[in-house]
Amino acid sequence: DLAPVILHMLHMVSIAVPARLQQQQQQLPGPAVTVPGGAVYPGLLLLKEAVYEAVGLAAYDLHDFVDYQAWLRSSLIPEMMAVQQQHQQQQRLLPLLPRAAARLVGRWVA
Repeated sequence: DLAPVILHMLHMVSIAVPARLQQQQQQLPGPAVTVPGGAVYPGLLLLKEAVYEAVGLAAYDLHDFVDYQAWLRSSLIPEMMAVQQQHQQQQRLLPLLPRAAARLVGRWVA
């Protein structure tokens, strides 16, 4: 059963990359990863995206383990709104996590 592993990873990346810190990507610790096309992402951001994908894929199995409403309000909505706030401030933010959060919401409610 992978539920405990996925939940542990979700907890760890939520601590390592809270929504307010992901907006300041230069301050994230750890190595950066250059992806095809030349974009450079902090490794922790890619890890958080991967965990969100795992949660989305296992949404049916995790339904009894995750308080989705609380998580939506405390983390997912602020992460999705970060891009809009950065756009309004004319700053560039890599939309990696807001997109992953939106996909996760879509899988969770489907």
